[in-house]
Amino acid sequence: MYRGSPGTSRRAVELDSESYLARMILQFVLHMNGQFEESVTIAESALAMSGRHSWSMAGLAVTFADWGKSADADSMYAELLARARRQYIPPAHLAYAAAAASSENDAIRHARLAFEIRDPCCQIFFSRHIRLPIFPRGDAYPRFRKLLSEMGFE
Repeated sequence: MYRGSPGTSRRAVELDSESYLARMILQFVLHMNGQFEESVTIAESALAMSGRHSWSMAGLAVTFADWGKSADADSMYAELLARARRQYIPPAHLAYAAAAASSENDAIRHARLAFEIRDPCCQIFFSRHIRLPIFPRGDAYPRFRKLLSEMGFE
């Protein structure tokens, strides 16, 4: 697990308090350091400033899951699913959130769709070269690993 200092990310937020990207990176670093409560606080501020961007929601679902708050992870995934009925939500974001919610079948279904439509987020979430270190639960699914192999990501 990453054990770097969030100091640079905090400084970025101080320099540009309106930067969504700075907040997302700080949230990620705090999560990777196991500072889940603060990570959630930062993620919630990023959600507020972004209009509940699906990337933020999926990332927050993973933070809740890693923090042991499965009901909260489930609610983030449920909200994304509800929104996906009315607007476009990248299927890679849905796969990420479904994995956080321990919905293996949904995670694989969304990941397959993401590959089929060439969702650009696949390169971040699933590539063996850039894979985010907070997506290990997808790797725990043998069918997901098989899908990665079929799609040339393993």
